Amino acid sequence: MSSRALSEIFRLEHTRNYLQPGDVSKAVRLWKDYVQRPERQLWQDYEWGNVHWYCCGNPLGGV
Repeated sequence: MSSRALSEIFRLEHTRNYLQPGDVSKAVRLWKDYVQRPERQLWQDYEWGNVHWYCCGNPLGGV
């Protein structure tokens, strides 16, 4: 990733009260792990209608 993109991520993580340092990196890592799963598992997620929680965790889990 370019230094400009990394700088922008750093800025966002430090200026938004809903982001902590490292949140973007964690989200990208979770997404990368998710999309490398076998296609049949990804299709099951789509059919069951729960495509976001399997990839990135429960968005309300930290609340």
